[in-house]
Amino acid sequence: MALDSRQRSVLLIVALLATLAAVYWARGLEQDESETAQVVTPASRSIPPRAVTDAPATPVVQSAGGLDLSRLQRAPSAQPGADLFGQPQIAVAAAPRSARGSASGGEMPEAPPPPPPAPPPLPFTYLGQLVEAGRTMVFLSTGDRNHVVAPGEVIDNLYRIDEIGASAVVITYLPMNTQQTLPTGAMP
Repeated sequence: MALDSRQRSVLLIVALLATLAAVYWARGLEQDESETAQVVTPASRSIPPRAVTDAPATPVVQSAGGLDLSRLQRAPSAQPGADLFGQPQIAVAAAPRSARGSASGGEMPEAPPPPPPAPPPLPFTYLGQLVEAGRTMVFLSTGDRNHVVAPGEVIDNLYRIDEIGASAVVITYLPMNTQQTLPTGAMP
């Protein structure tokens, strides 16, 4: 069904008129809803006795659907100039003392120091090893990079290969000088 240019123009004009009529009709619905909204004071509402609070007597706006629109309003801030994104001040209550207290005059013992930070997990995947002329090298991969390394070599100035064993590769994380093992999957 091919339309010539005249028929296409008539069809587009009819579609435009239908769209304008729908917009006009929808605008009339919005005006009808705003006219039906009413202000109801708390005294005229039927509230069960258990739901009565000491809230101030502010008018409650309800629409024809019975929705309480005043609940959408934001409560005023207790501190209007407060920093919204600052660190919250948390009050820590003192722990209750035991009946006898401690030997040092009733003071609470200090908490033990936090454990030392742990190195990140090894980013390497063991691919295999090669023994050539008495020298053992391992094949490791990190993401899309492959490394062929021997004991004593450093990878990215972060990891040093210390020892290559039958069941594991010992690697030192240089910023913290801690050793980690990467299992090779072979039985010891």
